[in-house]
Amino acid sequence: MCRRLTIIFVAVLLALSSAPAFAQELNVVATIAPLGSIASNVMAGAGHPQVLIPVTASPQSFVPTPEQIGTLKAAQVVIWIGPLLEKSLAKTISALPKTTHVITVSRLPGIKLLPMRPAGIWSEAASLAAGSKAKSAINPYLWLDPENASVIARAINQALSLVDSNDAAVYQANADSFTAQVQALEYELQATLGPVHKVPFLVLHDSYAYLDQKYRLNDVGAVTAEPGQAVSAKRIALLRAAIQKTHVQCIFSEPQYRPTTAAKLAQGLPVHIGVLDPYGTGVSMGPNGYFSMMNRLADGIADCLSSP
Repeated sequence: MCRRLTIIFVAVLLALSSAPAFAQELNVVATIAPLGSIASNVMAGAGHPQVLIPVTASPQSFVPTPEQIGTLKAAQVVIWIGPLLEKSLAKTISALPKTTHVITVSRLPGIKLLPMRPAGIWSEAASLAAGSKAKSAINPYLWLDPENASVIARAINQALSLVDSNDAAVYQANADSFTAQVQALEYELQATLGPVHKVPFLVLHDSYAYLDQKYRLNDVGAVTAEPGQAVSAKRIALLRAAIQKTHVQCIFSEPQYRPTTAAKLAQGLPVHIGVLDPYGTGVSMGPNGYFSMMNRLADGIADCLSSP
């Protein structure tokens, strides 16, 4: 009896050792939610990325915990904008093993880059078209141009296919589908923003240059260059005068920052206050999260600019 049980046990072990192992899900980390959503779309059916920075936090001022640094170090693929946005992660990412596939989005071939505009009211001479050749800091909010999102999806597809060739066909099909969805999104955004593109508005800081240029929006200026900075009483007074002169319809704040500055600027003036978020607060950042975020942004702009 013992001999028979031993034979059965050995047979089971041999069968298990010869059986194909279950494929382990790729360990993919995106620093911010919009990149995580694009990765989630490309990975659909094969895995799920992690998002490192909470959507309620500002990537510029984010300080990673030891656990979050460990998450980066354990990743097979890391997707980030670059040191112009996630400054505190630059040292950790640059020290990752050579086996880690790092996608630095701001350096991808084909990515459209725009300059960061200064705080204050922008004149025609300082418009995006004229200023794009000037030497200045790069505006990091590049995912807000849907064409850039397609470039990002293709880069993610290439990186994932190198690491996980077994699911390369899935990644390719998903990236192709994402590009087709982006084309449909562009028509939707144009339909939403087109009727209000001439209406002047003011933003907290220069987060929306890519939307402004693509859809010819009348974004007249930014309150501050650093969104976490306090704004002086003198600057508030100058901006209030400019708001009246340029007939600003809306002042847009962001949920990561206190809305007190927008309230001071709008006090007693015929101007509305809106809230926009380039990171997608309140949006479920799954495979369709990028599209939901972009439509929500466009709706927020259009609703405020069309208010009586």
